[in-house]
Amino acid sequence: TLILKYPLDIEHTRLAADIGRNAIFKKDGIPGPLYRGWMFTMFRSRGAATILVLFDEVNKFVDWSTL
Repeated sequence: TLILKYPLDIEHTRLAADIGRNAIFKKDGIPGPLYRGWMFTMFRSRGAATILVLFDEVNKFVDWSTL
């Protein structure tokens, strides 16, 4: 979902900064401004995803009612 949501967040931020949509697309083209920096965001979210998976795996083996 991040790949689908990221361009909308970028466009929202740039429009909120009062940069016109036509000026953005004229300067950078269509895909350029929408996906710039998404790879960094994917790597940044990798840690949270790893912790979530580890928590689920530990939960399978630990009986929390006996602690």
